[in-house]
Amino acid sequence: MSKIKEFFSNWRYLKFCLYVAFTALLIYIAYFFVKNIDTIAISIGHGVHAVCTALAPFLIGLILAYIFNPLVGIIDRNFISKLAPIRTKNPIKAEKKRKRHRGISAILTFLILLILIVVLIYLFAVMILDQVIFESIETMLQGISNYFSQYDNILDGLTTQFPQILDLGLDQKIQELLDKGVTWLSENFSSRAILNFLSSLGIGIANFFLGIIVAVYILIDPDFLVRGGRKFIHALFPMKFAAKLREIINDIHEVLSSFIRGQLLDALIVATISSAALSAIGLNSAVLVGCFAGIANIIPYFGPIIGMVPAFIIGLFTDGIGKAVLAVVILLVLQQIDGNIIYPKIVGKQTELNPLVVLVSILFFGHFWGVVGMIIAVPIMAIIKRLFVRFANRKQE
Repeated sequence: MSKIKEFFSNWRYLKFCLYVAFTALLIYIAYFFVKNIDTIAISIGHGVHAVCTALAPFLIGLILAYIFNPLVGIIDRNFISKLAPIRTKNPIKAEKKRKRHRGISAILTFLILLILIVVLIYLFAVMILDQVIFESIETMLQGISNYFSQYDNILDGLTTQFPQILDLGLDQKIQELLDKGVTWLSENFSSRAILNFLSSLGIGIANFFLGIIVAVYILIDPDFLVRGGRKFIHALFPMKFAAKLREIINDIHEVLSSFIRGQLLDALIVATISSAALSAIGLNSAVLVGCFAGIANIIPYFGPIIGMVPAFIIGLFTDGIGKAVLAVVILLVLQQIDGNIIYPKIVGKQTELNPLVVLVSILFFGHFWGVVGMIIAVPIMAIIKRLFVRFANRKQE
């Protein structure tokens, strides 16, 4: 017993034992993490997905408030505040009136947004039901029939001249392809799949409207979240680190605000110009194709190419190869104008990146997260660049 007391009284031996035990524990934790990294990653992914699903209305409201905060400020300053100016000198009453003005401005902003969405859906529905189905689809099917009848003799000639082609098992391959197509249709268009889709759509619409309500509350007093975030940062971290973290958050805010708002405005301009230009040449469903081109333009490099595909297909099967090529050329010219004149002026130089870096980042993020990854690749790389430049400047200093 005395030896044990003597051992623990010697701080050097106790410190050595604690160091060895702590090192062994770290090695075991690292081994366990590496061995079960797949399970841990899946569990973390499920946990993050569950949290995001539970907080979906709040996250949607936060994003909507972040995007539309400048527009709410414009409506508040230029319209609401001028119609009902704050004349009281009581700070409490003035603050209440200011919040009331912000709330009215936020409600007006989202009413305008909902009206625009309803009008666009109505226009698309009218265009699709009256023009695409009864005119464009009819002419498109007629064009497809003409093309097949035109090359029918050529295909028959190839079949008669090369009968050995049929011996290569093409019939079996075609049957396998058809079986896969039928299986895909049965899986994705079954009653259960349709019910799941409608259920997900209903939940998404409900979350969107709840998000609008959350966004209105956030926009009434946006400084509340800013003050709360600052207090949270200073409560968790030391003063110097908290100041650096606030600088980093400000950099991220500048890049994201420039990119998101600039991209939305640029997409609207491209959609408007493309719709007008395609309507001028008489392309069927010009407005629908132009709006799709504007939305696809959000994706750098690949977006303009994706936006040209519907224009080429509709032009090819309704008016022939000449109209299809003309539509593609018009969209190509508009994309060049947008890329060299409109986009730099609207988005600015906040997200300037080397083209190779942009291409590699789009391919990388697109591989893991699809279209969403291709959209978020540029702002993420712009944020990384801004933080790296700040770090390099501090090192030089």
